[in-house]
Amino acid sequence: MEKKRTMTAGNPRGMRCDCGGRFEDRLSDFDGLKSPAMVCVKCGEVTLTKVQARRLMRIKELSMACRAKRKVVRIGNSIGITLPEELAKIGQHVHMQPVDEKTIAMTFD
Repeated sequence: MEKKRTMTAGNPRGMRCDCGGRFEDRLSDFDGLKSPAMVCVKCGEVTLTKVQARRLMRIKELSMACRAKRKVVRIGNSIGITLPEELAKIGQHVHMQPVDEKTIAMTFD
């Protein structure tokens, strides 16, 4: 019979792996997307809490919405790009940080 993962006092941080190791919150890679997950410190098994699974699904949805190539357009005396509605709302503040010569990171409030 297969062992079940157990939680102590309903706390995901007290969850134990089948190997006997304990799970810790760590940033994990899921097909190129970074998301928090529970990783066994002993064997490296990865599992997700319900909250982490919902967050990963949201990141995957945003990733799919952003994959399309976009064209730079002129807006008055400025230039811009269009963004999917799932990513940003009109009037929302955006912080941009250069990563390298051809990459920027955008953070939405």
